[in-house]
Amino acid sequence: MERCSAILGHLAPITVNAVEHGEQLLVVGSYTKKMGHANGSGGGVSIFHLTSSGELECLLKDQDVGMNPSYIATHPKRRVFYCVHEGEEGWISSWKWDNGPNGFTLSKIGMCQAQGGYPCYLEADKTGRVLFYSNYLNNGEASCGMLEICKHTGSALSKRRATVKFTEPGSFVDAERQESPHAHTMKPHDSLPFVYCADLGTDKIHGWQYNVDKMTLDPIGSLQVNPGDGPRTLSFVQNRLVWTSELGVNVASALINPITGTLTLADRQPLSPGGVMTPGIRSASHIDTSPGGNLVYCSNRLGVNRLGQLPDGPKDGEITVHRLTEDGRLKTQARASTGGCCPRHFLPTPGGLVIANQEGNNVSVLTARGSELELTSKVELGCPACVTRLI
Repeated sequence: MERCSAILGHLAPITVNAVEHGEQLLVVGSYTKKMGHANGSGGGVSIFHLTSSGELECLLKDQDVGMNPSYIATHPKRRVFYCVHEGEEGWISSWKWDNGPNGFTLSKIGMCQAQGGYPCYLEADKTGRVLFYSNYLNNGEASCGMLEICKHTGSALSKRRATVKFTEPGSFVDAERQESPHAHTMKPHDSLPFVYCADLGTDKIHGWQYNVDKMTLDPIGSLQVNPGDGPRTLSFVQNRLVWTSELGVNVASALINPITGTLTLADRQPLSPGGVMTPGIRSASHIDTSPGGNLVYCSNRLGVNRLGQLPDGPKDGEITVHRLTEDGRLKTQARASTGGCCPRHFLPTPGGLVIANQEGNNVSVLTARGSELELTSKVELGCPACVTRLI
């Protein structure tokens, strides 16, 4: 049943017909401009209903919200979501949505500068008072920080913010990708007052203790990871920080000191088959945990070189499933095809995973069968970069 419609003119409120589902609504952001690592065939933001049978029903397709909404975060208490606009001059937009009796509505409520280039990550803290962000690169520097969220509208504001700039040289283990610092994920802990940022360019994970009332980020130290690994995305499982290393193609973990927030390296395991580290024509991307927190999922962009290109043509990516053992190691439990090329991002759901296959131009659904994953459906969508849950 076709429910998609392409609508332009994002400055005014927009309404599309939608049934009242009351279930899982998902938002997907796509690249709209061709870049070195993305085909740019997307139209903007799309809204899907994930049915109980694992099908994706499109409610709104390719809504123009501005250039390259390549990462999206949602407010924990409001019907508001935020988009980065990835480019040399980065921006962050705020959108109010509703799925009421009059259908699905989407209205722009704010726009502010990211104060850096190529913003690539957003996440609101659990109180919904601040929005964490990171800027991949700007004139040889990278940056990250937190913005105040308006208590009245939910819009991200630029008046009060805390910013950290990374100015140290890159590690140069990979001279083309690590020539300077490159901030990627900036992720707050669920229950501790600490936030961490992966720096792909210097092979470090930085940490801060944050204070929302004072709008401060106080450094707690950095973890030096294996040279050349290029840490990319972060998540948490039990008392550990876990991450994927894009260049080293591995998954690693560190123990978190609950008092100081400092990190101690605990484990490092390959994502490639055969139990060996095989960087080159593969590239690790996203990491997240199952809703119950007992499994760790990682995506691997097979066929993608270290520059984000496809020298041998498109190839379906892979999801690896890991379980934290009693001795603290990440044991690989299963592998599954993502059903599309270049799985940049995915969303764990109670039933499995929803995956944004960027260069495959589709969004796929994998259903969990124990620790195994089975491809059950997919829909075509231009250059999807991020998928997250609205409700």
